[in-house]
Amino acid sequence: MLRTEWTFIGLAIGMIGVALAAASTIGSNAVVLMFIAPPLASILAWWFYNDQLSSLQLVGFAVTLVGVYLARK
Repeated sequence: MLRTEWTFIGLAIGMIGVALAAASTIGSNAVVLMFIAPPLASILAWWFYNDQLSSLQLVGFAVTLVGVYLARK
């Protein structure tokens, strides 16, 4: 298979996993999961595809992680 087909399969499996995890937990945990997904996807894109992350994105990740930490506290 082509690389894009593998990416699509991985994306589909990941989104099904996120949906099942969000559906099987309480609302506050589901929201935390939804806030963590975009930074995690960007980090995986950087790792697997050598995608470049800007300093603004890294600051956004830090703000998101602090927000998730404060929400879970």
